[in-house]
Amino acid sequence: MAARVGGGFDVEVAAQVVQGRVSYIQISSDVPETLVASLDRVRRIFSYGLFDYELFTAAREAAILLLEQALRERFVTLYGGVITLVNVKADKEQHLQVSHFDAVYDALNAGVARQR
Repeated sequence: MAARVGGGFDVEVAAQVVQGRVSYIQISSDVPETLVASLDRVRRIFSYGLFDYELFTAAREAAILLLEQALRERFVTLYGGVITLVNVKADKEQHLQVSHFDAVYDALNAGVARQR
């Protein structure tokens, strides 16, 4: 007989549903290990939502951050590591050689700091 919580739902069925929600996701072998680790973390948080309902919300927020991380990674890859920054006011271009998005972020913030 399956265990029930508070006379409500079947824990085993709920666990299967929760696991089914995250287990189908497949990742390409060329995805950086940092993204794979982040996805695994989101999966764990979501799975723990079965025991603490607020963790479903935490998993949602973590998934949004994961998507942002993936877009940052792919942005640099898409442009082959060379990002062109354009200063429209000065009509100048700067070609930034980067291996990670953090360098783009830092360059953009440095430009803002100089304009103040």
